[in-house]
Amino acid sequence: MEPTTIGKYLLDQALPEQYRDPHRLWDAKTVGTLVATLAREQPDRYGEIMAALGRIAKEAQGSRGGVSPSIRHVRESPIWKKKREEIRQEVKNIYGDPSLSPQEKKDQLVRRMMEMAPTLTKEVYDEADKANNPFAWIVKSGMKGKPANINNLIGTPGLFADAKNRPIPIPILHGYGHGLSPSEYWAASYGGRKGTVDVKMATADAGYLSKQLVQIAHRSVVTDDDDPDSSDDETRGLPVDLDDDDNIGTLLARSVGQYKRNTVVTANVLRNLKRQGVKRILVRSPTVGGPQDGSVYARDVGLREQGRLCVRGENPGVAAAQALSEPLAQGSISSKHSAGVVGAQAAAAISGFQAINQFIQVPRENRNWAAHAKSDGTIQKIEQAPQGGQYVYINNPERFSGHQSGGPGDFPLSAGHRPERNDPAAVQG
Repeated sequence: MEPTTIGKYLLDQALPEQYRDPHRLWDAKTVGTLVATLAREQPDRYGEIMAALGRIAKEAQGSRGGVSPSIRHVRESPIWKKKREEIRQEVKNIYGDPSLSPQEKKDQLVRRMMEMAPTLTKEVYDEADKANNPFAWIVKSGMKGKPANINNLIGTPGLFADAKNRPIPIPILHGYGHGLSPSEYWAASYGGRKGTVDVKMATADAGYLSKQLVQIAHRSVVTDDDDPDSSDDETRGLPVDLDDDDNIGTLLARSVGQYKRNTVVTANVLRNLKRQGVKRILVRSPTVGGPQDGSVYARDVGLREQGRLCVRGENPGVAAAQALSEPLAQGSISSKHSAGVVGAQAAAAISGFQAINQFIQVPRENRNWAAHAKSDGTIQKIEQAPQGGQYVYINNPERFSGHQSGGPGDFPLSAGHRPERNDPAAVQG
């Protein structure tokens, strides 16, 4: 018998035999992979297995009480100590170069600090991991934090950003564990204040979007299990690829292979159909069926988060709207976790909220829209417009224009404006 630990032994006892591995390192990545595999391959036992793993986690937490870092674990990284002297000399050379303008000096400094950040973050984290630093254990386990947080603590944040996410050209040469100089602390204060404000503003924006989604979906109430007039030979459904795991939980809209209509699609069903050479299937969906009043049938919705069909009166539409809006809200307030650090600010700036919000709440005007003609026809001619963009002649002499610059004389495309013949005004493009 191979040597093991009590913890690994207990975990193996909770898992089906094919998932036991005495050499597995239980960290965030392996746990996430295991959970996804269990959900896909063992849907019937998923709840039971996860409950057993949860009991083990609670017992371990109660007996060990977590990890306890000490003051020595926030000492500066030896790697960063050596690197700091090199960076300090580079900063001195940049600001002492008479051939550079003040703005060029700032740009060069920012570029050098941002180039250094990814490599330094990895080196400092790896060093802390090898030294058995408890902070690295916490990050490695997936409980909390990221390698960048370790670097900020015992390495350096590198650069901070101002309230508009612009890098402040003040090199940060100390970590939080060591303590910042007055100028470094002043630079850090911008991002800290912005994170506090973002939490308030982004929560309001995401909350409003959530209400909009609920208003769209609140009529999707389950009124019956199925259409009383439907039959087993009905072929209406949504065609989907067999490789899409999102099909799991839906019901077949048409019999395929040995599986009849209304069979619940599981991971085993998908695997068996793949072996038979099936590439696409027809599944039931509220988008292609349901009552005329806007409500839905339980079999069109499929199995939900409870692992069963919805009962009459349940509203899967509201649950779906909330499932979409919650991660949007969390992504929008992520700047509070960055504390103004430039690398993290870049990730927070592209949370995706603005694009999704624009997609759901379509504005009347947008600079990036394309011009569309409201009538069918053949393009006869395209010529440059004097105000920018092009004139597109369709069914000559009727003319539509696509303007690129978005000037004050433009018409909003979403308002459905179609320029009259020879109208020199342009729609936004």
